[in-house]
Amino acid sequence: VLELCPLGHQLRPRALDSLSWALILRFRQCGNIDDLDECIQFSREAVSLCPEGHAGRDTFLNNLALSLNVRFDHQGKPNDLDEAISLYEEALRLRPVGHKYRDTSLSNLGLALIARFKGRGNIDDITRAVSLYREALTLRPPGHPRRDTTLNNLALALKIRYDKLDVSEDLNEAIDRYRESLRLRRLDHPERHRNLFNLSAALCSRFTQTQENGDVEEAINLCQESFEALPLLHPDRHTSYFTLGKAYTARYCAQYKPADLALAVENFRLASRHPTQGFPRRIIAAIEWACQSEVYQHESALEAYQTCFELFDNHVMTRSSIISRREASTAFEYARTLPVDAASCAIRCDDLRHAVELVEQGRAQQWSLASRLKTPVEDLELANPTLAHKYLELSKRISNAAQSSATITDRAAADRAATEYRRSTRQWKAAVAEIRKLRAFSRFLLPPLYEDLQAAARHGPVIILIASEYSRSAIIVPTALDSLSWALGLRFTQCGNIDDLDECIQFSREAVSLFPEGHAGRDTYLNNLAFSLTDRLDHQGKPNDLDEAISLYEEALRLRPVGHESRDTSLDNLGGALVTRFNACGNVDDITRAVSLYREALTLRPPGHPYRDITLNNLALALKTRYDKLDVSEDLNEAVGRYRESLQLKRLHDPERHRTLFNLSAALCSRFTQARENGDVEEAIQLCQEALASLPSLHPGRCRVHLWLQEAYLSRYRIQHNPVDLSLAVENFRLGSRHPTYGFPERIDEAYNWTVAAEQHGHGSALEAYSTFFELLDAHLATRSSATSRREAAAAFHYARSLPVDAASCAIRCDDLRYAVELVEKGRGQQWSLASRLRTPVEDLESANPKLAHNYSELSKRVSDAAQSSAAIADRAAADRAATEYRGLTRQWEAAVTEIRNLRAFSRFLLPPSYKDLQRHHRPDVRRPPSPSLAIYRSHRSEDSQGSLHQGNTKRICYGPKAAAK
Repeated sequence: VLELCPLGHQLRPRALDSLSWALILRFRQCGNIDDLDECIQFSREAVSLCPEGHAGRDTFLNNLALSLNVRFDHQGKPNDLDEAISLYEEALRLRPVGHKYRDTSLSNLGLALIARFKGRGNIDDITRAVSLYREALTLRPPGHPRRDTTLNNLALALKIRYDKLDVSEDLNEAIDRYRESLRLRRLDHPERHRNLFNLSAALCSRFTQTQENGDVEEAINLCQESFEALPLLHPDRHTSYFTLGKAYTARYCAQYKPADLALAVENFRLASRHPTQGFPRRIIAAIEWACQSEVYQHESALEAYQTCFELFDNHVMTRSSIISRREASTAFEYARTLPVDAASCAIRCDDLRHAVELVEQGRAQQWSLASRLKTPVEDLELANPTLAHKYLELSKRISNAAQSSATITDRAAADRAATEYRRSTRQWKAAVAEIRKLRAFSRFLLPPLYEDLQAAARHGPVIILIASEYSRSAIIVPTALDSLSWALGLRFTQCGNIDDLDECIQFSREAVSLFPEGHAGRDTYLNNLAFSLTDRLDHQGKPNDLDEAISLYEEALRLRPVGHESRDTSLDNLGGALVTRFNACGNVDDITRAVSLYREALTLRPPGHPYRDITLNNLALALKTRYDKLDVSEDLNEAVGRYRESLQLKRLHDPERHRTLFNLSAALCSRFTQARENGDVEEAIQLCQEALASLPSLHPGRCRVHLWLQEAYLSRYRIQHNPVDLSLAVENFRLGSRHPTYGFPERIDEAYNWTVAAEQHGHGSALEAYSTFFELLDAHLATRSSATSRREAAAAFHYARSLPVDAASCAIRCDDLRYAVELVEKGRGQQWSLASRLRTPVEDLESANPKLAHNYSELSKRVSDAAQSSAAIADRAAADRAATEYRGLTRQWEAAVTEIRNLRAFSRFLLPPSYKDLQRHHRPDVRRPPSPSLAIYRSHRSEDSQGSLHQGNTKRICYGPKAAAK
């Protein structure tokens, strides 16, 4: 038709308008941006052919503005929106009160003002939009065929104003208007899906405000209904996915069902990847996905960040000049921290290499977009001259198009240039993809990989500081050896596998040996080795590790004199090790020096320093520890103050915030015990609960939180005698002592304290506490590779020597005499049984299963040889390797024992004797009358008791002051 209406033909404007309308409809169905650009070109020509005074100018102005508005939605160009509003304003002036199309102009201008309000936040825009829609509604009374559209648009404006001003009347009216609009629309109406997801969004907002479950359930159902009305590639499916994701998120926030979070993430993923929706909206969906994944610690966070970068890169590349690309990037100014947030997320996911790459990717984003027009291709010319020439020609065409587009002032010409630019860009991308298929060119124009960046650390480590909304971290890009050690240490922190820590220490020792005295990086490697040894001390309690760590920290501090940029770190680390040694040995000089070191470190980290919060926490810890020993109340009060100051500096998502929370809780508990102020213990409990809420279920730090939470409940119980507090304290003892990813020494202490508390307060869990203690002690001692080291480990718990007898006494009081006998035997033979696993006779086993007996004997011999040889090793690195090897053999030995115990008649293989075994041993001689065997043990926690074994019944006899009464 257009060909039949050449320039000058009176019907050409109408033909142009009809063709542009068909193109925009096809764009809405298929999402091809070229259709939209061509539509705008034809609309501009139609307007130019209808000057002021022309009868149809208002229609053509309106249609051009509509096309520009659609392109703004797709590409986010602010100039398109400003031009659209200007055109809508002119069209409205041409349609005064009484004009039959005034209602259409009112609605369209209102929609554009809403879009500008979303981008710039000017309240006048949204207020005027609401006013325009109310006028339009009066022009479309009940019965008007377009009343449903105006109701929907008015509701949209009210909902958006509610989001900004939080006026509940706006939200309630919006929901009512959406419902009225939905009732007016037939099931087959082409725009009905918009009502459905718009009403869904409003109901979600009200659910967040009122927590009425009916609202969120209806919101989810409405979104699901909208999908049924839309083809798979319809652009509006993006909005349905996004709105449904928000609905599932809202329900998860209220009900905490993991399935809702998973569904929310899946819908954000679909929204961000929907191919026919514009990049700006898909980027917003990806950012929302990343934010929600961070807030609720979903595993997809890193994927969400990566999606953001891909979309952002593609979006910016649709622009044909550097200026327009800069405008596109600033439209997402709230996402400027995205690379740092992504790197922070990668650190928390233990993907340090990816974290370094993400920082570089974000830092170089704008540079890389420009570089693709001027990257040197000398290497490519040598490898493939034809492909290099093709790439250079295409790059030149893109560069010329970009430069010329910057000088074009005519909007129609600019649109044509943009279309041509995108066509050239697609060809350029195809050429780059072809280049990347060549050997040695797979990373052509891509951000550098970790291995490339690590080359910068060949003369010493490179430190990258990352401060995101969610955490503050430092990545050390080390030499290859130290890199592996650091990664193993981080994996141990997350997963608790002791082999990772031992291997980390081995590599750290080798790194130190490669940097002798006088080497610039020796202080860093000394510090890292000491840090790893301190971790192993916390996990296994080896005193040698602590002494070596302190020695290494001292040497590192000497290499960092006053004025050294890392002196504050060495002061902090040495102070922490001295606090630990004071807790073990009680030398007041250690804790006094630790306080002094922390005070010096604090002067090096003044207000505003990124690590001041850490030093405040550590100083408070040292003061609290000194208070526990010397009972100086000034130390305790200063500790509470320092903890509070540290907590104020830590953001909610700081990965170390939980430590300050439970440390402050412990200090408040101590002050409550001293001053009996209820506010202290109530706050202590709340702080611990907040710490638990911030930690994953297997995080090692949860053990410490349970430790201090039980202390808080126990402190309150001692004052208020509420049985619920005692039950809560016991439950936290139980959770702390059984936490699988924390070291045995701390868990054994927790179990011991549980026995003490349960005995003191007569709680029914005492016997369970004793049993937990023995299980943990046995597992702890089994990690040692020699009899000497096992004896040292056992000696660390000298305070619990009477525990077997105390446990047996408890069993007697619980009328569990059989278990009491087993406990006495278990305690009496604990050390013997640990040695016996190396030399137990297996004659019976050889008869029942020779192959299994041979496997067991071989493993026992290897374990025995490893244990004997390790006792003679003096070199620390060799001892660490031997310990790792020993644990590996022990695991194989334990697997063999488990297999043996699955055999019939061998279920008690190597286990302490059961009551029935002991009773058989006491079988009487048939030639003599039975007489009891007498065994008397003294318990520290109860009356003296004796268990007397008789062939048929077990009786209890009490001795001491109460005997006569019995």
